[in-house]
Amino acid sequence: MDSGAFLSKRGEQYALPANKNKLLEILLDVWHPINNPQGYFNLGVAENTLMHKELLQYVNIKLTVDGAALGYGDSFSGSHRLKNVLATFLTRHFRAARPIQAADLVVTSGVSAAIEACAFTLGNVGDGVLLARPFYKAFPYNLSNRAGLRPVFVSFSGEDPFGPESAAKYEHALLEAREQEGTCASRQTLISYMELCQEYNLHVISDEIYGLSCWENPETPEAPAFHSTLSINPDGIIDPALVHVLWGISKDLGMNGVRMGCVVSQTNQSLIRALQTNS
Repeated sequence: MDSGAFLSKRGEQYALPANKNKLLEILLDVWHPINNPQGYFNLGVAENTLMHKELLQYVNIKLTVDGAALGYGDSFSGSHRLKNVLATFLTRHFRAARPIQAADLVVTSGVSAAIEACAFTLGNVGDGVLLARPFYKAFPYNLSNRAGLRPVFVSFSGEDPFGPESAAKYEHALLEAREQEGTCASRQTLISYMELCQEYNLHVISDEIYGLSCWENPETPEAPAFHSTLSINPDGIIDPALVHVLWGISKDLGMNGVRMGCVVSQTNQSLIRALQTNS
């Protein structure tokens, strides 16, 4: 008898061969010049392997663990100490218009977990999520597997996906129903998105996992610099309870395997409580 007969309906769905995680299959068969010359050469994930040596040297010297780290600690959604440090760090480096407080944060096991947690707490089964093309492959899984949300893909048909006019494409996709190109959305574009979401009472979920990994490119001097959604004062633009920012250490700090991300929501304490309850 197939052991799948003893799974829940959800479990049976996840166990279908069609739902097997292809990335895991690749990670188990990675190319090596001697040990596995026929393996995969994976270009599907961003890992800063060139910095691993320096990062290990720094971490092995600087990192110390005390007894508090071995217990349950003072919070299931990130220790008070960690959230205070993250709040100060993000306020400074993302130039937050309003200082971030520890109470505005929930720590998750990576940004993928943060996306799934937001999907679970902000949307009902069958609700749509506007998702710009091209997108990171994991996004549809993060949004639909457990939360049951429905990705609504937004195509730009030659329009600049990072220009203010791109908001009209989101609106078109909305009415019909960026690991994108290494480019940042301009400040005015972000404001346009926020205004659109205010008009239709939608949540803005800004994944800023690459926020501190942006540099000037002499080949595209006209490209806009990075602006965090946190840096925009929402007054007169959008209800701040609809604005949520995600960040993690995988990309900016080169630590994909150290699973830590966070959700920042500065005025929606109901969301924070819901995330804490499910953390």
